[in-house]
Amino acid sequence: MTLRSLIAAFFSRGSIVLVFWLITIITCVRVMYKSSFVVGASALVACALCYWGASAFMGSLLARREKSYIEWLTLQASVPLRLLSSLPGPP
Repeated sequence: MTLRSLIAAFFSRGSIVLVFWLITIITCVRVMYKSSFVVGASALVACALCYWGASAFMGSLLARREKSYIEWLTLQASVPLRLLSSLPGPP
């Protein structure tokens, strides 16, 4: 193996995502234990939703030439709408 292939393998998309999630989980667990469980849990959920949204966006860009693109995009758009509609309204 050359140095170039080792660097390419280390900085691949999969390992960058793994390092990001590892740092996020460690940080959120530390916040849950030291200060507030709600703040740490909400930060973890926010990171998960942000990652899911970015993945859905990139997936829609990659899948736009597929035949069933409209059905896939409708499914991806219906999930956040269901989440938002299940939230309680203002008091």
